[in-house]
Amino acid sequence: MQNFLKYLLLTFIVVAGNNFYCFAANENYKILNLVENFCSMEFQGNLQGDEVRDQLITYTSDKLKKIKAETCAIYPYEIHLDCDSIFIVDSYKIKEIKQTDEKHAYAIVSYRQLARSEGWGANFRANKTRKLIKDIRDINVKLNLEYDGKRWWIIDPQYPKVSYDVMVEYYSDEVANIKSYLTGEKGMPNRKSTPEEMYNFQTAYDYEKSILNFLLNLKKGNS
Repeated sequence: MQNFLKYLLLTFIVVAGNNFYCFAANENYKILNLVENFCSMEFQGNLQGDEVRDQLITYTSDKLKKIKAETCAIYPYEIHLDCDSIFIVDSYKIKEIKQTDEKHAYAIVSYRQLARSEGWGANFRANKTRKLIKDIRDINVKLNLEYDGKRWWIIDPQYPKVSYDVMVEYYSDEVANIKSYLTGEKGMPNRKSTPEEMYNFQTAYDYEKSILNFLLNLKKGNS
């Protein structure tokens, strides 16, 4: 009888252990999948749309106030490549995933950073114009995750880490688009652009062109 009870106890321990291992492995997969989707989404400049980003992250009330006060976005899950605070990166790698308890986890992601922003905004004739600064280095970023009882969320992420190639493509398109107004290839609908409008186009063109040149020179001498 005593041996039978020991057998039952051992069987329970083994089964419980296997179930816990399966649960933990499943949760780690969900966490890794979330972090991978988040990093890929930001790296691509959120090209999939805001409805994708708001399914990956959430903000606490204090962070949400800060986001609304320091970004161009009306909707806090948007990424505005031309005026939001961002980091320009060349690559990233998920280095660590760890679940600390049933409701909390974290991930460590390493980035090869090329540049970062200073300030925010896109008002070319005021002080609210974002500047990009060359700052080449490797950085590690910690992502905090929480489980709400149904699924995992990334909580209060830092400013977006956007791919260098995405930024170059974006500003190349912007420069080409504005230039088409200046050269007359495009115009205001049903009328000729006014001198003030042309001045605004020229100011915007000079600004966007300077950013594009900065980006194109960014990798020169970068090993």
